[in-house]
Amino acid sequence: MVATNATAEGAGAPAPSPTQRLAPLVAALRKRLIGLLHLVVPLSMLALGLRVGVPSFERYQLDVFDVFQRIEPRAYVEAPVRIVDLDDASLERIGQWP
Repeated sequence: MVATNATAEGAGAPAPSPTQRLAPLVAALRKRLIGLLHLVVPLSMLALGLRVGVPSFERYQLDVFDVFQRIEPRAYVEAPVRIVDLDDASLERIGQWP
């Protein structure tokens, strides 16, 4: 009777190989690794930029600042500007300017 149950279950399809049984697990693991790389690679590049030199990080800061300015730019405030023209005639008339 035990032999009959075993042949009835196995009669439809052959048993999957170990590679076939592990394929979904490998695919899920590959997806997680790729997702992890999207986090690890930028963070390691940032750390390397901080370690190697300040100009690399400064460029990153400027790029981030530019993005924020495009999203929500500062309000324009009109500032009074004075133009001073110093020429020889003015210096003779008024005197030495600092």
